[in-house]
Amino acid sequence: MPLPDAIITLAAGQSQLLLIQKAKALGYKIIAVDQNPDAPGFVWADEKLVMSTYDPQPITAALQPLKQRYRICGVPNASAGPPIITAAYLCEALGIPALPPEKAFQLVHKHALAALCESHQIPIPKTLDMTTFPCVVKPSLSLRGKSGITVVDSANKLKSAYEAAKSLSQDDHVVIQEYIEGTDVTLLAMVFDGKLYPITLFDEINEQTSEKTIMPSRLELPSKYSGTEVESRIHQLANQLIQAAEIQRSPLLLSCRIPKNQQPVLIEAPLNLGGDQICEKLLPQASEYDYVSAMIKAMCGHPPEFSPLVSQKTVTVFSLPWARYTKLPSRPSLNPLQKKQLCPLSNTDDEEVIIELPDFQFYSDQDGSNRITHRVVRNKQSGLVYNNPCYTPEGFSVLFEKAGHSYGFGNLNRASWLKERIEWVTERLSNIRSVLDIGCGRGDFLFHLPEYCQLMGVDIDAGSIDSANHYFQEHAPQRAFQFLHAHFESFSAPYTPDLITMFHVLEHLPQPLDVLRHLRRMANENTRLIVEVPVIDMAAQGVRIDLCGYFSVMHLFHFSRATLHATLTSAGWQIIAAEQINLPQYNGYRVLAQSMAEQTFHPDENVKTKDLEDINSCLKIWQSVCNDIISKIESIPPQVPVVVYGAGLHSEYLSHLTPLFQQDRPFLFVDNDPSKMGTTLHGIPILNPNQINWRQQDFYVIPSTFIGTPSVIQSLLDMGFPHSKIIALYKN
Repeated sequence: MPLPDAIITLAAGQSQLLLIQKAKALGYKIIAVDQNPDAPGFVWADEKLVMSTYDPQPITAALQPLKQRYRICGVPNASAGPPIITAAYLCEALGIPALPPEKAFQLVHKHALAALCESHQIPIPKTLDMTTFPCVVKPSLSLRGKSGITVVDSANKLKSAYEAAKSLSQDDHVVIQEYIEGTDVTLLAMVFDGKLYPITLFDEINEQTSEKTIMPSRLELPSKYSGTEVESRIHQLANQLIQAAEIQRSPLLLSCRIPKNQQPVLIEAPLNLGGDQICEKLLPQASEYDYVSAMIKAMCGHPPEFSPLVSQKTVTVFSLPWARYTKLPSRPSLNPLQKKQLCPLSNTDDEEVIIELPDFQFYSDQDGSNRITHRVVRNKQSGLVYNNPCYTPEGFSVLFEKAGHSYGFGNLNRASWLKERIEWVTERLSNIRSVLDIGCGRGDFLFHLPEYCQLMGVDIDAGSIDSANHYFQEHAPQRAFQFLHAHFESFSAPYTPDLITMFHVLEHLPQPLDVLRHLRRMANENTRLIVEVPVIDMAAQGVRIDLCGYFSVMHLFHFSRATLHATLTSAGWQIIAAEQINLPQYNGYRVLAQSMAEQTFHPDENVKTKDLEDINSCLKIWQSVCNDIISKIESIPPQVPVVVYGAGLHSEYLSHLTPLFQQDRPFLFVDNDPSKMGTTLHGIPILNPNQINWRQQDFYVIPSTFIGTPSVIQSLLDMGFPHSKIIALYKN
């Protein structure tokens, strides 16, 4: 009795379901390979191999007993990247015509593709050194689509583009090629017995973000080059590649750039069926031709049933690069990002852990080194709560690089906070003539002080200092101002200030006592200090606790009123006034102090007990918030795509504390911060909101922000997105 015919599918996720279902309908048995034991394609599979699609050796070994039960006749592949190489290895082991594995490697890795094409005189953008502009910098093996591709027009932008490409390259190689003006077009074809069978030609419309990264916009069929001499030249180029790569049997997606001279230049040539946009949207809308079924049969050795696809109408498909969540492997940083510390009040490590989140990532994907352990502890002797380990100077530089770019992009209404601070200072301290603002950011607070004040701002973020200098030079050149990029515990001031301000800065500092002592040394008996921080006491009353919780990864110290007072007095500051700031959803506690002699810290057991009760209340409220958010996430229909609006730390908390990204569904991030656009977060592309057609209603949106939720919702409604598809995590 003949063995039943079977195919191998490399991966069994959502993107492979159409291939699996079509093959099943054709009568093939399915041998599905996926390292995810819960992959949805396994439901359709006759044999499930739970292993990586990147390593062909274990798969080959697992196939040996299956060869006794099935005639394995094809490896039709719908996956990009390394599975193409794996498919070539499997075909070689099974005696199925395909292409040599080493040639598949050259087609998948762009640095090797460039060498292959140059050795066979196949037109491809010239490989450049780092001194020719404009150029294109891209990963050799991209994690996702066109992520990490940047057009660089000057030397000062090359380093950041190179690092971005390297962080997103699976093989650690970066390709730098000449930039060719032109349009992009893709040939969809089948290769059978070494012969090209063209199916159709379609145009790829790609756009550049403000950061010059390349983002796909849409696909259009038929191509404007269909039926022209350019199409014939693309076929010639495809035949050159088929010979060079020794392709016998495979699908072929040949992407070309068409410059002014109309001579196609090869960009890439993945050997797979094409993504969801092509197989499930573009081709079905253009014709009734069953491309996927025809490709499966051809890959299993049946004579091709291909004829050029002719579309009677223009079909446009927006190319949203949906992706599944992928936790990239961590890599140790060359320089330590964290270090252990003793409690600055008790000088001991007698502590208990309150919260621990390992492998916590800061902002966009890099090379896996922008990860830390977020551990919050309470010192048993002092009652002080702080992060341990804390950040090193290198850690601050690496981890908070994108934080500075995020200021002003969160749709937060800071106007009421700023107005309250200015009024508070001018009403109570009318004799102030010089002000030093620690952690000045872009200088907003200093700018709104009276004209007669002499102003100085200090910040560790160079971008914020540049912005402050530029803004003051443009809008207030007549004012006496100075902005300094420096460390808070070591900078020098040219004068003794009347007032020193620290608005929500002290909790971010790794050595708050050292900074406060340094400020006291530059003060005199008339200098006043304003410190404002969030406090556990108010958080315990439910003021401003979101998914990030009170014990945020952004804060190194988590003060109560008592531990803040103890920290100030230990550093030589006497508190002369203190009050809670009365603003909606705002956790701010402000003290006014003057210099005095340092005092030895003596803990009060009653105060420590009260603070511990408040800590436990914060944790209970936080858990309740998490549970509420989880219930809302679980209400989203399964497998429906989700756009997460906001790619900051709130979304990282979503990945740690909720099942959102564990769900088998496609995701996208959008963010208003230009520095994030064109990058990825856990393998998911981050887009400019303008790249999405919000009038589509085949996905849900989650605003990943607390204070910004109302403005995000209003923006979505203004763009025509239905309120019923918005999953608001908070009631504010």
